[in-house]
Amino acid sequence: MSLNHIVMNEASPLEAKVAPFTASLAINQGDVLVHIAKFVLTSNTVTYALLGRVSLKTFVHYPTGDANFASSPAWGVGIVVASRSPHVQVGQRIHGYFPMRKYCVLTPSKIKRGAFEDTAPHRSKLINAYRNYRLSEPLDVSKVDHEDMMTADGLLFGTGWSATMQAVSKGATSIVFTSASSRTSLTGAFAAKFHNFNMKRIGITSSRNVQFVKDTGIYDVVVTYDTISSLSNNGKFAIYDMAGNSKVNSDLRKTLGSSIIDFGSVGKTNVGFGGKLFSTDNPDVLKKELKQYGGAPPAPFLIFVAMANAQKEHGPAKVGKMLSEAQAAYANWKLPTFNPERAYGAEATLKIWDKTVKNECEPGVTYVCSLWPDMESSELILRSAKM
Repeated sequence: MSLNHIVMNEASPLEAKVAPFTASLAINQGDVLVHIAKFVLTSNTVTYALLGRVSLKTFVHYPTGDANFASSPAWGVGIVVASRSPHVQVGQRIHGYFPMRKYCVLTPSKIKRGAFEDTAPHRSKLINAYRNYRLSEPLDVSKVDHEDMMTADGLLFGTGWSATMQAVSKGATSIVFTSASSRTSLTGAFAAKFHNFNMKRIGITSSRNVQFVKDTGIYDVVVTYDTISSLSNNGKFAIYDMAGNSKVNSDLRKTLGSSIIDFGSVGKTNVGFGGKLFSTDNPDVLKKELKQYGGAPPAPFLIFVAMANAQKEHGPAKVGKMLSEAQAAYANWKLPTFNPERAYGAEATLKIWDKTVKNECEPGVTYVCSLWPDMESSELILRSAKM
């Protein structure tokens, strides 16, 4: 069988290509071979690539053996087709962080609470959340949309939800999300509305997406990137930046100034036009603006820290209940309007990647990709005796 995969240029991670996959798929004692059925390709996936060799080290998860091109993972669904593991059986369907390939090899730990951790040595120091795989029931074709929606939005819900909890704990009277059409922003704004938190929900988006954002009905105020100056600076503002656009951040600083009590840098959904990355914040310019306009400086937003702080403040049981109820409500709200576009084959998937990088994707559309040529082959469970 001819195998290929999608890889990113180490020197310019937004540039991707289809390349032959030549690494061994032999499994050792304790390993499983996973048939990668599908994955969702979102602006969040692009953020992972941009952070491939820095904070998240996403390029380390699935080595390519090529010094010039790396594999950047995406959230998806796989099926175990061969096993030498005492913990995971052939035919098991799993959800987690996969490369853009047809197969991968994992080394499962013991199963705890319906999930296992990949214990491959080269991943041992990487963030735990990206090494965990959740077991699920076999595919139910009547629930494909729900599975795809939860793969795309469900895994990001905790980020948006915990950002909202952080804003509440800091005493914010307004919560601001850039890239307001993005999944993480939508989940955060939805959570704030669901819990009836006493905060004004402000969404900032492009002119192209402004009607979509308004139509969601979950923001109190929606402005475009070029009308940020219209915002009033009365109150206390917690900003959660999904866009990663230095000009937008500068405009927010000039407009809201000392009223900014939290400024979390979450993602880089707004990677630029024509596939070029916006320049990062100039430290000297940022220092000057902080001195001139005041307010909390930008800091990386870490879901693990925010979630731990919420548990410390409210208790693990209450946090778990709140998160579960909000996520269930979000799924019920989102599913009726869930709009998937499915792409099969490496070239079709690459086109979706390029479209995402160029900010040409339609808001409200979820791109579900597979390197297999069609749904039948992507969902085929190959029978293999346990070795």
